[in-house]
Amino acid sequence: MSTTETAARPGEVDTEVRNRRTFAIISHPDAGKTTLTENLLLKGGAIRLAGQVKARGDNRRARSDWMKIEQDRGISVTSAVMTFEYEGIICNLLDTPGHEDFSEDTYRTLTAADSAIMVIDAAKGIEAQTLKLFEVCRLRDVPIITFINKIDREGQDPFDLMDEIASKLALDTVPMIWPAGMGGLLRGIFDPVNNRFVPYAKPGTEHSDEEPPSLDGDKIAEYAGADELVKFREEMELAREGSPAFDIDAYRAGHMTPIYFGSALRKLGVRELLDAVVRFAPPPRAQPAATRTVEPTEAKVSGFVFKVQANMDANHRDRVAFMRICSGKFKRGMRLKLSGSGKTIGVHNPILFFAQDRELLDEAYAGDIIGIPNHGTIRVGDTLSETEDLTFTGIPNFAPEILRRVRLDDPMKAKHMRRALESLAEEGVTQVFKPEIGANWIVGVVGQLQLEVLASRIASEYDIKVHFEPAPYETARWVSAEDPAELKRFMEAHRGNMATDRDGAPVFMGKSAWELGDARARPRGGLIGRGSQGMQGIAGNFSDYWDLVKDVWQTGVLGHSIGDILIAIGIFGVFYVLRGLFTRFVLAIADRWVDRTETKIDDYIRDAIRSPLRFLFFALGFFFATEYLAFEDVARSFTENLNRSLIIVAIFWALYNCVGPVSQGIKKLERVLTPEILDWLIAGAKTAVVLVAVATILQTWGIQVAPIIAGLGLFGVAVALGAQDLFRNLIGGMSILIERRFGFGDWIKVDGVVEGTVEKIGFRSTLVRQFDKAPVYVPNQHLSDNAVINYSAMTYRRISWKIGVEYRTTHEQLQRICDDIRAYLASADDFVQPPLAPLFVRIDSFGASSIDIMVYCFTRTTVWGEWLEVKEALAYRIKQIVEGAGTGFAFPSRSIYVETLPPSADEVVAARKD
Repeated sequence: MSTTETAARPGEVDTEVRNRRTFAIISHPDAGKTTLTENLLLKGGAIRLAGQVKARGDNRRARSDWMKIEQDRGISVTSAVMTFEYEGIICNLLDTPGHEDFSEDTYRTLTAADSAIMVIDAAKGIEAQTLKLFEVCRLRDVPIITFINKIDREGQDPFDLMDEIASKLALDTVPMIWPAGMGGLLRGIFDPVNNRFVPYAKPGTEHSDEEPPSLDGDKIAEYAGADELVKFREEMELAREGSPAFDIDAYRAGHMTPIYFGSALRKLGVRELLDAVVRFAPPPRAQPAATRTVEPTEAKVSGFVFKVQANMDANHRDRVAFMRICSGKFKRGMRLKLSGSGKTIGVHNPILFFAQDRELLDEAYAGDIIGIPNHGTIRVGDTLSETEDLTFTGIPNFAPEILRRVRLDDPMKAKHMRRALESLAEEGVTQVFKPEIGANWIVGVVGQLQLEVLASRIASEYDIKVHFEPAPYETARWVSAEDPAELKRFMEAHRGNMATDRDGAPVFMGKSAWELGDARARPRGGLIGRGSQGMQGIAGNFSDYWDLVKDVWQTGVLGHSIGDILIAIGIFGVFYVLRGLFTRFVLAIADRWVDRTETKIDDYIRDAIRSPLRFLFFALGFFFATEYLAFEDVARSFTENLNRSLIIVAIFWALYNCVGPVSQGIKKLERVLTPEILDWLIAGAKTAVVLVAVATILQTWGIQVAPIIAGLGLFGVAVALGAQDLFRNLIGGMSILIERRFGFGDWIKVDGVVEGTVEKIGFRSTLVRQFDKAPVYVPNQHLSDNAVINYSAMTYRRISWKIGVEYRTTHEQLQRICDDIRAYLASADDFVQPPLAPLFVRIDSFGASSIDIMVYCFTRTTVWGEWLEVKEALAYRIKQIVEGAGTGFAFPSRSIYVETLPPSADEVVAARKD
């Protein structure tokens, strides 16, 4: 990249900009983001060995995770920049932290990216942090390439993953690489556009650690069986036909995402992903500024700082500003104007990044990320430009959500601790505050893990041990005012809450959100008056203050003194105590009396009225308390209605609970009505009690229910139309119960809908528990309109096979095979014999490559596991019979018959001479 020219040649900037790709990698933690980054660098020739992030005790460390805490824990806690060249394209890769506690760093880094690679775990799908980062990309219309990782492990169906991306992210999905199998059945990946196949080598095999080769698409047949190949081709065709064609304009506009499947750990699909970035990802885009939009091909240099990193070289206590160049041709030694201070600085030692490693560069273009060493003069969000006053927008700032007081283990290192806190705060990830009152520093962060990273970095980079303890504050906000005098009065009035940040700016530290709101609403002046009236003036002021206290005491709330309110609260408290005594003594005595009786009815009644009786004491306490206060007019009407409502709640609560005991008395009707219908009747009775209670309460408050229902008008029609499905499901449930299709505990199957055990039949849906214990709520209309197989009501279970034998099988061999199979079925106790069930062993047809024998029989057992055992034993026996007959099973084949051969060259010449 070196040059000695002083200005860019005509067209040089345009060419260099087209050859840049600046992209970020985003994902949820543990999705394989850093491993993918390593292998992208390996493919790009930037490193010779890609190591696993979680390797321990050796030198195989992730190059992007260069901090000690990153290497110890195997996580990314800071963004890293890596520059490499691939196929003539300069790639600037931004590796972002995946943990949500470092979202602030990730959000800022994304402002420097022109595109992104979204890494998704094939087993987990779209996770919470991935969704948050995607929304940030969407705000900036950042195009996204999706890499579905870890297909060498068992994961979700590829179609389900694509549907999840389309539904949750509202993106059109286009599969560019499709997996041939997944997990233990993975055979490789297929590129339908270029008709290329990349095989997968399982771990431990000879070529498992090598980069997989790219083969001609027809070679897939050498790696997959016939059935697998058919299934794979069907899936690929379905994915191709069911997805829109790839549109690069829609992708770059942020409306479409190409999908790539692979395994970063096994280097499968990494080459294809990097090729996609080079081919499809946009070159550097225009960047918005406060006054205009800056195009990347402009001649003048401009850029913004999205990150500051301290102590990348711990020996020099350096601070490096990460600058995204937005336009022009940057040259080493240029002088750029800093937007934050208006000063002009010379950039004499610009850095080209490769994670922690670096090298000096001579020139750079739009899209490149360069490092500018400084000593605190450049801040996050600053704009640097060659001549123009520019301020790039869109770089976010976050208020701290967690505040902690810093405790120093060695008080003698207080100065060093202050320097460490201020240096690390320059990165913009953590905030540091010095309270006006007190000597303890307070740090503010967005996530809890940032505190651990901060303590670890202070210990490793500054050799200072600190720990954090809860601060008396919950929130912090910067304070400003147009009038300096007003700002001063506010700070004096809230001196106990004031602090300053590392720049000396005032910050209000609130102990709660309410205190913050109160300070905003009521900015007070000084705490002490300036007038001086001597002792007489002080006594007069105190008398006025006492009168104010008595007025507040007598006025109280709604015209009642605070003393009356306290007495009313005491009355309520008395009934609360009586409630406890009633529970402890009266109900306890009732429990002992009920337990001595043999009938169960009194037990049901006791359980039904226990809670309403205890609630009644609450209603009584409220009633006597409000009667003591003797409210008038509107307040009295309100309290009376509230008391009536509490009584109604107690009564109908008891009635609701009594539905259960009453239902116990009609259990004898189960033979006539079935348990399912009884459950419906009980649920309907409870619903009716609730509806009547609600209607009664509404009537108490003067709300007429009938006019409301009649006055719904068009809204009622809309509700009725929307309730069609509800009534269809209700009728479907009634049909199920009347026809007795199934009952509780039955094993049922509805093709394409559900298979499992029935647990509950409700008004609208039926709860079916699948065999993986997942509950499925199936609308009743699906169970009434479709064919339902009730395996629990099944008498016998069928086996129906067609066995194909070779055409060379003789008549005697065929007859022997049929007789032996028929004899085995007749002698085995596991099979049902005619006339109870049909049993056939007959020659069925002459197939394309076999003579087909039909075996049709029924087993006595209907249990799935036992049926599989009987079926397996039959298969073994048939295999033995066919082999014993001296023949074999047929398999699909094709033959070519040539009736005549073409003449040879000599015969053609002789014929011409004749």
